[in-house]
Amino acid sequence: MDRAVVVHDPPAIAQAYDIGSINRRDNAARAAYWQVAAPIPESLQASPVTSLLYTRLMSRPTRLSAGVVVVRETPEGWRYLLLRAYTHWDFPKGMVEDGEEPLAAAVREVREETCIDDLDFAWGEDYIETKPYSRGKVARYYLAKTSTAEVVLPVIEELGRPEHNEYRWVDEAEALRLVSARVEPVVRWAAKRLS
Repeated sequence: MDRAVVVHDPPAIAQAYDIGSINRRDNAARAAYWQVAAPIPESLQASPVTSLLYTRLMSRPTRLSAGVVVVRETPEGWRYLLLRAYTHWDFPKGMVEDGEEPLAAAVREVREETCIDDLDFAWGEDYIETKPYSRGKVARYYLAKTSTAEVVLPVIEELGRPEHNEYRWVDEAEALRLVSARVEPVVRWAAKRLS
């Protein structure tokens, strides 16, 4: 069974629930989890209507995207593969399709976005998930290494251009400088696994 490290406070919530066992179709379990993760503030409990609206907002089903922190060992140390879409740097990832396992989706997204097909999940199938963002989306990241140095950003037929504008192999410090606050904990999680 996959085990998750969930990026939010307080950490005790993650220990209280084995959310690695909550798959993306188990909305009831995810809703119960977020009721503990985001309890109704006391100021909103007085009104049943406000309380109900808050509960529905905080327990709405999430959309799951899956990706991989792709790393490559070099004489200078580990290098992380980052992709840039407009001004946003992130690891290769995309939405999990209906009936698709998250790990399979993560591997597919790496292959589609970078043409890398030699991923080695040397650290197992553990993952980290972000807090919900962008209308309830949660991003799940696995860690894998590759020996591929040359990345290809293929043209997406529907777009008429590559999905990403640029890629870079960077060290941990540069990765932390480039990524958004949402992705920073993912870099730190991967760095801890690599050390």
